[in-house]
Amino acid sequence: MAPAGWRGADGHPTSEAAQRPADLGAVRVRRWGRPAVWLTAAAAIALAAVGGADLGGRLGRPDPAPYPGPALGIWQSAQASGPDGMRATVRYRPMGWGTQLAVLVSGIPVRTPCAIEASGQDGATIIAGNWTTDANEGRVWYPASVGLAEQGVAKFVITVAGHPATTITVPV
Repeated sequence: MAPAGWRGADGHPTSEAAQRPADLGAVRVRRWGRPAVWLTAAAAIALAAVGGADLGGRLGRPDPAPYPGPALGIWQSAQASGPDGMRATVRYRPMGWGTQLAVLVSGIPVRTPCAIEASGQDGATIIAGNWTTDANEGRVWYPASVGLAEQGVAKFVITVAGHPATTITVPV
């Protein structure tokens, strides 16, 4: 029987079943089950819309290349020494847009600004890249590139900042 004071909305004593605590697990499922389903469905629809829009544009067509043409040749290598034990190795290869470079230097103090230029057969000079030397000198390859065909390159000139600036000329 119900303890004294337990009465329903109509003022009459409530039944024993109505006085027992409710099964909270069922309440949670009912309360949280539907929003979780709706959130999951909304997320699936959003992913499908984003993915479908992206895939829909590509179906039947290959992705555009990030540059006009793949590497056209293997890496070539040239080396040179500069003053005070400075050394440079330049690897280069032709690409559809010009020449891709990788530069390895040693004997240059840490945190020294450097730059590389490519000099063409016609004497024109084009800046290819710049960097600041790292604590791992002699093991770090610095990437660079120049919009000049490999066969048009006569030499690379690496400028090492300082007072005065030093250059290392790497003939091709």
